[in-house]
Amino acid sequence: MAKLTTKEAMCQIANELHNDESYRQGWKANITMSFYDKALDYRNKTGRKYLSNVDIHRIANDAADAFISHLITNNNCNGTE
Repeated sequence: MAKLTTKEAMCQIANELHNDESYRQGWKANITMSFYDKALDYRNKTGRKYLSNVDIHRIANDAADAFISHLITNNNCNGTE
């Protein structure tokens, strides 16, 4: 298998997200759950019932970090097909 550049890989991902509804749904679910889980964690940690815009921004950053960490930890990219 030929190595892809980062741009080529991201284009491939974008094409798959555009053309494959179940693949897109999988990404959407993972991104959604990253935010949802971090929002619950934040509420439980802080004891807040309601979240401000600042809270939501912090949570979104934590969720993005969690999603990227999950993506790069469980990517099955070991150089084989």
